[in-house]
Amino acid sequence: MNRRQRKTVIELATVVMLTAAGVILMFNVKDVVIRSEAMRAMNNLSKAIQDYQEEYKLDYHRRTGKDYPSEKVPLPPTSFVDTVKKSLEGRARLGDMRYRALWIDLNAPSDTIVAYSPRLFHSWFVSSGYVLLRLDGTVEWMDKEPFEELLASQQDPDETLMLLP
Repeated sequence: MNRRQRKTVIELATVVMLTAAGVILMFNVKDVVIRSEAMRAMNNLSKAIQDYQEEYKLDYHRRTGKDYPSEKVPLPPTSFVDTVKKSLEGRARLGDMRYRALWIDLNAPSDTIVAYSPRLFHSWFVSSGYVLLRLDGTVEWMDKEPFEELLASQQDPDETLMLLP
Protein backbone atom coordinates (compact mmCIF):
# COMPACT_ATOMS: atom_id res chain seq x y z
CA MET A 1 0.00 0.00 0.00
CA ASN A 2 1.47 3.31 -0.95
CA ARG A 3 1.47 6.44 1.14
CA ARG A 4 -1.61 7.97 -0.48
CA GLN A 5 -3.70 4.83 -0.01
CA ARG A 6 -2.62 4.55 3.63
CA LYS A 7 -3.62 8.17 4.25
CA THR A 8 -7.03 7.57 2.64
CA VAL A 9 -7.63 4.46 4.77
CA ILE A 10 -6.64 6.32 7.94
CA GLU A 11 -8.96 9.22 7.09
CA LEU A 12 -11.81 6.83 6.33
CA ALA A 13 -11.27 4.95 9.60
CA THR A 14 -11.18 8.23 11.51
CA VAL A 15 -14.44 9.42 9.94
CA VAL A 16 -16.14 6.08 10.64
CA MET A 17 -14.98 6.05 14.28
CA LEU A 18 -16.02 9.66 14.88
CA THR A 19 -19.40 9.01 13.29
CA ALA A 20 -19.95 5.91 15.44
CA ALA A 21 -18.94 7.83 18.57
CA GLY A 22 -21.34 10.64 17.61
CA VAL A 23 -24.22 8.23 17.10
CA ILE A 24 -23.60 6.54 20.45
CA LEU A 25 -23.41 9.92 22.16
CA MET A 26 -26.65 11.07 20.54
CA PHE A 27 -28.51 7.96 21.71
CA ASN A 28 -27.39 8.62 25.26
CA VAL A 29 -28.13 12.35 25.15
CA LYS A 30 -31.59 11.54 23.77
CA ASP A 31 -32.43 9.69 26.98
CA VAL A 32 -31.33 12.66 29.08
CA VAL A 33 -33.63 14.92 27.05
CA ILE A 34 -36.55 12.49 27.30
CA ARG A 35 -36.14 12.33 31.07
CA SER A 36 -36.10 16.12 31.43
CA GLU A 37 -39.17 16.45 29.19
CA ALA A 38 -41.03 13.89 31.31
CA MET A 39 -40.11 15.88 34.42
CA ARG A 40 -41.34 19.09 32.79
CA ALA A 41 -44.63 17.46 31.75
CA MET A 42 -45.16 16.18 35.30
CA ASN A 43 -44.41 19.68 36.64
CA ASN A 44 -47.08 21.05 34.31
CA LEU A 45 -49.51 18.43 35.61
CA SER A 46 -48.62 19.46 39.16
CA LYS A 47 -49.42 23.07 38.33
CA ALA A 48 -52.76 22.07 36.77
CA ILE A 49 -53.68 20.10 39.90
CA GLN A 50 -52.73 23.01 42.14
CA ASP A 51 -54.81 25.37 39.97
CA TYR A 52 -57.76 22.98 40.29
CA GLN A 53 -57.38 22.95 44.06
CA GLU A 54 -57.24 26.75 44.22
CA GLU A 55 -60.36 26.95 42.07
CA TYR A 56 -62.00 24.41 44.38
CA LYS A 57 -61.31 26.68 47.37
CA LEU A 58 -62.59 29.75 45.52
CA ASP A 59 -65.74 27.93 44.46
CA TYR A 60 -66.34 26.86 48.05
CA HIS A 61 -65.94 30.47 49.16
CA ARG A 62 -68.36 31.69 46.47
CA ARG A 63 -70.99 29.14 47.46
CA THR A 64 -70.76 29.44 51.24
CA GLY A 65 -69.19 32.83 51.86
CA LYS A 66 -66.62 31.13 54.09
CA ASP A 67 -63.04 30.06 53.61
CA TYR A 68 -62.39 26.41 52.92
CA PRO A 69 -62.24 24.71 56.34
CA SER A 70 -59.05 22.76 55.76
CA GLU A 71 -55.60 23.37 54.36
CA LYS A 72 -55.84 20.10 52.43
CA VAL A 73 -58.05 20.14 49.35
CA PRO A 74 -59.29 17.04 47.50
CA LEU A 75 -57.39 15.94 44.42
CA PRO A 76 -59.13 16.34 41.08
CA PRO A 77 -60.87 13.32 39.57
CA THR A 78 -59.14 11.09 37.05
CA SER A 79 -61.26 12.52 34.25
CA PHE A 80 -59.82 15.99 34.93
CA VAL A 81 -56.26 14.67 34.82
CA ASP A 82 -56.97 12.73 31.61
CA THR A 83 -58.29 15.91 30.00
CA VAL A 84 -55.36 18.01 31.20
CA LYS A 85 -52.86 15.38 30.13
CA LYS A 86 -54.02 15.72 26.52
CA SER A 87 -52.95 19.37 26.48
CA LEU A 88 -49.70 19.11 28.45
CA GLU A 89 -46.49 20.10 26.77
CA GLY A 90 -44.32 16.98 26.65
CA ARG A 91 -47.27 14.67 27.34
CA ALA A 92 -45.86 11.99 25.06
CA ARG A 93 -42.92 11.63 27.44
CA LEU A 94 -45.21 10.70 30.33
CA GLY A 95 -46.13 7.44 28.65
CA ASP A 96 -48.20 5.12 30.82
CA MET A 97 -48.86 7.54 33.67
CA ARG A 98 -50.73 6.22 36.69
CA TYR A 99 -52.85 8.62 38.73
CA ARG A 100 -53.64 7.45 42.26
CA ALA A 101 -56.19 10.02 43.52
CA LEU A 102 -58.79 7.31 44.09
CA TRP A 103 -56.58 5.79 46.78
CA ILE A 104 -55.47 8.99 48.54
CA ASP A 105 -57.53 10.55 51.30
CA LEU A 106 -57.31 14.03 52.81
CA ASN A 107 -55.23 12.81 55.75
CA ALA A 108 -52.46 11.36 53.58
CA PRO A 109 -48.93 12.60 54.26
CA SER A 110 -47.49 15.19 51.90
CA ASP A 111 -44.92 12.77 50.48
CA THR A 112 -47.62 10.44 49.14
CA ILE A 113 -47.19 9.55 45.47
CA VAL A 114 -50.08 11.03 43.46
CA ALA A 115 -48.95 10.17 39.94
CA TYR A 116 -46.05 8.30 38.42
CA SER A 117 -44.75 7.23 35.08
CA PRO A 118 -42.17 4.52 34.40
CA ARG A 119 -39.30 5.41 32.10
CA LEU A 120 -37.02 2.69 30.76
CA PHE A 121 -33.66 3.80 29.43
CA HIS A 122 -30.78 1.90 27.90
CA SER A 123 -28.23 4.60 28.46
CA TRP A 124 -24.86 5.10 30.09
CA PHE A 125 -25.96 8.43 31.56
CA VAL A 126 -29.53 7.81 32.75
CA SER A 127 -30.79 4.80 34.65
CA SER A 128 -34.32 3.49 34.32
CA GLY A 129 -36.75 4.73 36.92
CA TYR A 130 -39.90 6.72 37.54
CA VAL A 131 -40.89 10.34 37.32
CA LEU A 132 -43.31 10.95 40.16
CA LEU A 133 -45.57 13.64 41.54
CA ARG A 134 -46.04 13.86 45.29
CA LEU A 135 -49.06 15.19 47.14
CA ASP A 136 -47.23 18.39 48.08
CA GLY A 137 -46.73 19.14 44.36
CA THR A 138 -43.07 18.25 44.08
CA VAL A 139 -41.87 16.30 41.09
CA GLU A 140 -38.85 14.07 41.27
CA TRP A 141 -36.98 11.26 39.59
CA MET A 142 -36.53 8.03 41.49
CA ASP A 143 -34.68 4.87 40.53
CA LYS A 144 -36.72 1.73 40.06
CA GLU A 145 -35.95 -0.21 43.25
CA PRO A 146 -36.47 2.57 45.82
CA PHE A 147 -39.61 3.71 44.00
CA GLU A 148 -41.17 0.26 44.02
CA GLU A 149 -40.46 -0.09 47.75
CA LEU A 150 -41.98 3.32 48.48
CA LEU A 151 -45.04 2.68 46.32
CA ALA A 152 -45.60 -0.74 47.89
CA SER A 153 -45.55 0.87 51.34
CA GLN A 154 -48.18 3.41 50.24
CA GLN A 155 -50.47 1.12 48.28
CA ASP A 156 -53.65 -0.35 49.60
CA PRO A 157 -54.05 -4.09 48.88
CA ASP A 158 -57.12 -3.31 46.75
CA GLU A 159 -55.10 -0.90 44.64
CA THR A 160 -52.47 -3.55 44.07
CA LEU A 161 -55.15 -5.99 42.89
CA MET A 162 -56.60 -3.45 40.47
CA LEU A 163 -53.21 -2.84 38.86
CA LEU A 164 -52.63 -6.50 38.02
CA PRO A 165 -52.92 -7.24 34.28
